[in-house]
Parts: sequence; C-alpha cells; structure tokens
Amino acid sequence: GISIKQSYDEAVKLDRMAAEQGYALAQNNLGACYGEGHGVEQSYTEALKWYNKSIEQECDVAYANLGEYYEKGNGVPKDYNKALEFYNLAFEKGYENAKEGIDRVTAILNGGNVESTATHSDNEQEYIETLKEIIAEDGEITDRERRLLEKLRTKLGISESRAKELEDALAN
Repeated sequence: GISIKQSYDEAVKLDRMAAEQGYALAQNNLGACYGEGHGVEQSYTEALKWYNKSIEQECDVAYANLGEYYEKGNGVPKDYNKALEFYNLAFEKGYENAKEGIDRVTAILNGGNVESTATHSDNEQEYIETLKEIIAEDGEITDRERRLLEKLRTKLGISESRAKELEDALAN
C-alpha cells in the first residue's frame, strides 16, 4: 500500500482556499484546525468565526462543534442550554453523532433542578414561568394553550425537543 503522511499544513491550505470560496464543510474543517491548533496557531476566536460561517450555510457538523464549545466553555461562556440547542440542531439536520452530545448534556442538566434559574437561559425561564401559569389553572394544557405555547417557543428560539424536556421536567 501507499503511505501518505498526514500534513496539517497542507490540509489548512486546501481548506482555507475552499472555505474562502464559501464551501461549508471546508469552513467547518478550518474551524476544527484552529480549535485544535492543527497546522495553525490554536485560536478559539478563529475557530468560532469559521464554525459560524459554516452554520450560516446549515452545515450539520458545525452545529455540533459549536455545541461542544458551549458544553466545554471553549472560547465562549460554558452554557449547557446553548450546547443542547446546538446539538439538537445538528441532530435535526441529520448529524447522528450529535446524539452523544445531546445525551451527555441532557444528563448534566437533569442532574440539576428544573426550578433552578442557574441552568436555564432567560428565554427558557420565561417559557417555564408561562408553562407553570397554564398548568396552575387546571392542571392541563388545552389545544388553545398549546398553540400559544408553540408561538412563544418559536418567538423565544427554543427547539421543540428542548421545550418538551422543560415540560417533562416540570411535570415530574
């Protein structure tokens, strides 16, 4: 067989050419090179720049990479809710490996109390408060209330799966 020596320098050069021409996967790959410091000086700022360019084009794996950054606090404040949101988007767009991140972050979040505002974004807290008010009335969510919750969920930028998790956690 032929042996090819892995060259990060060459990979970065080729990915940069393709990324600058707008190829989403190349933009993601360049972000990964910056994040890991392969063939370039390590820089979370540059990694985030390229991941975001890739996300603008709906690149599924870039959503997962950004989810990992929020999960670990790489170049951004650690935020498990945002991590879960990005992992869910990656999975919804067809990146099946994002399921591992979803499971990992969900376990972390479920270890906390749903009532705790420390583990929820302001938007999620608003959704929870509205949900509590609706349930407090008669213990049920009517079709009309469900439609209102759906509008609120969309307005607040909460994924369907995350909204269901918040509802399920509140019900327990």
